Amino acid sequence: MLQKKDRRAIVNLLKNDSYIFQNQILQMIFFTFAMKQFAEVFSVDNAPYNDFTMSDLTVSCRRAIEKVHSESSAAKWIIDADETYEFRGKYFAPFVDILCIFLNNAIEHSGIDKMEQLQISISIRELGEQVVAKYHELEGVKGLDSEKHFFEMKVTNTLNPSLSLEDLEAKLNQTFAKIRGEANVQELIQGEGGSGLYKLCNTAQYNIESDYLITFKVDNSTVSLAYCFSIDKLLCKEIVDDNIVN
Repeated sequence: MLQKKDRRAIVNLLKNDSYIFQNQILQMIFFTFAMKQFAEVFSVDNAPYNDFTMSDLTVSCRRAIEKVHSESSAAKWIIDADETYEFRGKYFAPFVDILCIFLNNAIEHSGIDKMEQLQISISIRELGEQVVAKYHELEGVKGLDSEKHFFEMKVTNTLNPSLSLEDLEAKLNQTFAKIRGEANVQELIQGEGGSGLYKLCNTAQYNIESDYLITFKVDNSTVSLAYCFSIDKLLCKEIVDDNIVN
């Protein structure tokens, strides 16, 4: 729960700011608190987070998002997440941040008002060698050079038919161009109107010890955001010749 001093500070902020800014503050508070609350499902008495699978992660993140956007429970959710590999608990909170940013974007920027018309698909699976090779060919990739095993976390959502796919793609191209051209992503976060994608890249860069690449695709009234990352250093057990060993 929020501490008494924190509640008092929030009340003071709400008293002194405009209605619009009040809503922004409340959204930020509820989103942050919900993610923290559900991350704590995997910790006991403030001990380090327990080890987890990507399936565990999706369950917690969906609950967190539905806590913030209660109406999103009416959306059509399609989830396909790996249950084989166990990741070290220290990476749970950063992965929660990344997946929740994807999901929050899917809900807030879909242009769909009635949640029963929104479809959200989460896929977190190991990539085959051919797919990884295609990632390597992309211009401006970050990393993906030193490791052998890769996962892709992808969130796809439907869009309001009235949205301009060309405008959306242009906006995403602009955001990704800034990300790839900026060595210090933190400066983008602090800038006016900083995108959640900047925060996502900052988390991937500084909180997860892994080569990574973030991409997008706009196609047939849907948009997909994908986070590709190497898993060799993140697992509880080492991978040797495609087998997991102690």
